[in-house]
Amino acid sequence: MIKFQRNLFLRTEGSAAVEAALALPVLFAFIGVIFMLGNLLLAQASVDHATGEAARYSTIYPTPSAADIEAKARAALFDSNKDAVRDVDVTMGVDDGRKFAEITITYDYPVISWFVEGSEQTLTHSRRAYLP
Repeated sequence: MIKFQRNLFLRTEGSAAVEAALALPVLFAFIGVIFMLGNLLLAQASVDHATGEAARYSTIYPTPSAADIEAKARAALFDSNKDAVRDVDVTMGVDDGRKFAEITITYDYPVISWFVEGSEQTLTHSRRAYLP
């Protein structure tokens, strides 16, 4: 019996399979999290880019209308993100005697996860552009 126990601890057949069974689920989960964060950052970059393009457009166009600025913001979104935009809000106003346009884009990002059932993150980005 003692010889069997000694041989049991000295044998290494199958140890790679046990190590792989322990390590691979963690590795796949880590890769999935990296993929989800990459998609979230892509969505945030898309919303940021569209808001910036709309703000830029509102300053170089002589008399921008809210509808023109909204159309420019929607056109500047990346193709994969256009359907998830909930709202593009353009507010015109005056601050200390200067006219401005405040562009706000609200985006619903669907979180696709193996662990969490279909939750959504709401991304909102605003930018104020002072008009000529």
